[in-house]
Amino acid sequence: MFLELGYLAPPYPPDELERRRALYQFNIRNTGPDTNFERIEHLTRLVFNTKTVIISLIDEDEQYVYTIWNIKGITNRFL
Repeated sequence: MFLELGYLAPPYPPDELERRRALYQFNIRNTGPDTNFERIEHLTRLVFNTKTVIISLIDEDEQYVYTIWNIKGITNRFL
């Protein structure tokens, strides 16, 4: 895909296969809002005093956004 668009392909992390296996093992892709992720998002805002928090998971070719806080026009919902 990247080469077709004229871009260099990103480097393949050495633990990529293990990372994806863990993602599939926990079966949390496409599951919708999750209070655990919302708690992590809330703690992140408190600890780091940040205005924006995004938690997303990425598999081989899709990105799943679980929590978004304070991005104009986007609410805290599954995208």
